[in-house]
Formats: sequence, C-alpha cells, structure tokens
Amino acid sequence: MSSLQEQKLNPAWYIKQQFEKRKLKNPSYSLRAFARDLQMSASRLSELMNRNGNISVELAKKIVVRLTDDKGERQLFTDLALIGQQRTSLARDLAVVRCQTYLQSLSKTELTVDSFLLVKEWYHLAILELIKTHDFRSDLSWISQRIGVSGPVVLKALARLERAGMIEVIEDDILLPEANYGVYPKAGSDAVRTYHKAVISKAVHALDDLPFDQRYAGSLILAMKQENYQNAINTLGEFRTTFDERFSVQSGGDELFYLSMQFFPATRQIKSDNSSHKTNQ
Repeated sequence: MSSLQEQKLNPAWYIKQQFEKRKLKNPSYSLRAFARDLQMSASRLSELMNRNGNISVELAKKIVVRLTDDKGERQLFTDLALIGQQRTSLARDLAVVRCQTYLQSLSKTELTVDSFLLVKEWYHLAILELIKTHDFRSDLSWISQRIGVSGPVVLKALARLERAGMIEVIEDDILLPEANYGVYPKAGSDAVRTYHKAVISKAVHALDDLPFDQRYAGSLILAMKQENYQNAINTLGEFRTTFDERFSVQSGGDELFYLSMQFFPATRQIKSDNSSHKTNQ
C-alpha cells in the first residue's frame, strides 16, 4: 500500500468524504447544513476542508464524534490528525500502522465516495464493458453517444475509473489494466439499490423504445414454499454466472446488453388478530 501522504489522506480528506457521502444521500444537503451538524460556522468548516495541512488532535476528537458513530473511523480520523501533527515519535509510528491496517481492512466501497459512485451510477460498468467492443474509440463524444450520457459525465466517470485503477489512460488511449480490479459493495447498500433502480428503469423504457426482436421480457408468478426461497436465489445466481461465462467476451464485442433479474414475494403477510376469531362462551 502506498503511503498515507501519497494518497493525500488527512483530516481534510476525511471531512470532505463525509460531506460528499451525506450529499449523495441528500442532494440538497449544503455546506451550511454540514457546519450546523458539526456545530461550527460555515467559514470555519470551509477552512478545514480546504486546508492542505492538518488539524490538532484535540480538535479532531471534538469534530469526529459529530462526523461518525463508527469507532474504527473515529480512531482513523484522530490518527490522521496525529500523523500530520508530529514529525517523528513512537505515537505517530503506531498511528500510521493503525491507519494502514484499518484502511486495508475496508472494501473500496466502504472507503471512498468514488467507489460508492462506481456502483451507484450504472454508466461506470457500461464504460468498462464498452472498452471490450471491437470498434471502441477513446473519444468522449463517441462514448457519450454510445451509452447516452453527456460528455462531462463521461469525463468524470473516466477520471473516477482511472483513480480506482480500473482503467489506464496511456497517451490518448483508454485501456483495461492486466490486473482485474473490482468494487465489491455490501448487499442491500444504498449504492446497489440505486444501481438496480436505474437498470429496472431502463428495462421499462426498453419495452416501449425497442422493437420486439431486439429485447426479451419474460416473467411469471408462482406458488412455492417459503423454505425453498434461498435455494431459488442460489439457482438464479448460478444461472447468472453461467449466462455471463457463456456470452460475455473480453474483446471483440459489438453491443452492450443488460440482463436484470428480480425475485420477490407477490403477496403480503396478513397479521392475524386472534381476538376477532373468539366466540362467546
């Protein structure tokens, strides 16, 4: 792992990450609201976020209790302040080890807003697959037209993918690295739900926008035993893996396709009211 300094991980970095995470969940969340939640003035918060240096350990301890409830992240924030405050000391060396150990234990999606967005916004995965097509062009306008998003959005997505190590940009060529980097989100996370909603929305539009011979839509409703639910989920997962292995290509493709599956109860449980079934004695 590269040094914390090389990654520019410091208290200001962490504060910015927390602000961006809150803003992703609530787009109207403002810097003023963030300052209010941290119980400080907006000008003071802006100063802390834009500071390239560090803050005192004492101030870090006051701020972090309002930034996060996670004990590990509280220790991380305090250690980052300690590392920046002291040049050499045993306490600083131990703080560096703690930070590196903690960061290595996290999945990428737990660590950065970039990783959250890599899962949340569908076009990141679309760009990665588009690179595998035979006529791929390292051109913003071409990529934009192929996946249907604006040039500025494509540019930000490429920068995010490059930072995550999922693409390489050599001169003007966009390439996939030899090593296979991935983002592995927690099941049920906000990012995953947002991604699925976007794909399902595209499936709805495809019913009206694409001719019948260019799409497939099939569904069924069935009665089954609840005890077989997990086996059914496992079967769908195996099918998805088999489908991917059979039809996905690493190079030479000509189009991108979505495969989306949903499996959920069609009925609602009714809470029984025992009192309504009593008869007079």
